[in-house]
Amino acid sequence: MTWTTVDNAMVDADLSARAQGLLLRWLRRPPGAELDDIGEMVKRSKRAGKVRLEGRDALYKASYELEAEGFLVREQERGTSGQYEWVVRIYSSPVPPDKRSNPEDRKRATRARAPKKPRSAPVPENPELANQESANQESADQELSYKDSLKNSSLSGHGRPSGDGPDHGEREAATPENTPVDAVVEAYVTASSRPVSARRKQALRKQAAVLLAAGADPGWVAARAAEMPARGWTDLEVHCERWRAPEVPSQATAGSAGHRRGGMSEAERTARLRAMGSGL
Repeated sequence: MTWTTVDNAMVDADLSARAQGLLLRWLRRPPGAELDDIGEMVKRSKRAGKVRLEGRDALYKASYELEAEGFLVREQERGTSGQYEWVVRIYSSPVPPDKRSNPEDRKRATRARAPKKPRSAPVPENPELANQESANQESADQELSYKDSLKNSSLSGHGRPSGDGPDHGEREAATPENTPVDAVVEAYVTASSRPVSARRKQALRKQAAVLLAAGADPGWVAARAAEMPARGWTDLEVHCERWRAPEVPSQATAGSAGHRRGGMSEAERTARLRAMGSGL
């Protein structure tokens, strides 16, 4: 059986029971022996199946307590490789105050040397939703800028004279006229249950322009665009090309008999789009 003798100064010092236990664990080592690193101490305890040893942060806090009371001293010394390294010494009785190391001074020096990280904008969880919100914000800014210009023109005397029109001098903001392509995009956005990104709108706008240039009816193309979100489709041209009108039971046989397999030429595809757009 082995014994560890400790100085009563450790028992009488203003230390927590956790700090006293950590100091006793270190004092049981022979003089000059290498101390157990706190991180390694916790790992070995877990590997051995011990569950009552405190965590790493709690033990580090206890070591700072021992350092403040003079039982533990941290110093920087030049090692054999020529580089400075931290050396920790443990004492059974507190050292004089002038020989103690202060953990608070070391923490303040570390915070002073640490470079400040530049602040970065938060990454949105949904990039498509962020693009939609950005587009809405730009549209709102443009509308406010237009209203401010109208207000400034009326104050400078360049506006319409008072009494001209039913609103007695109030100028109404001119709203841009919606094109058939805009109507197709709006039908898709209205039918979609999720926000539509600006990139998706741009692709849909190009596809609608191709179909309308081929002679398809704008209302018919808008109706096809409204059918796509529920089915998860994204290509308006393919959907319009493959679209089939609901067959009446009496016409099912005739419709199937006239169907020809194989791909269509560009001329046939244009003629078919014109026929479907006109309701034939």
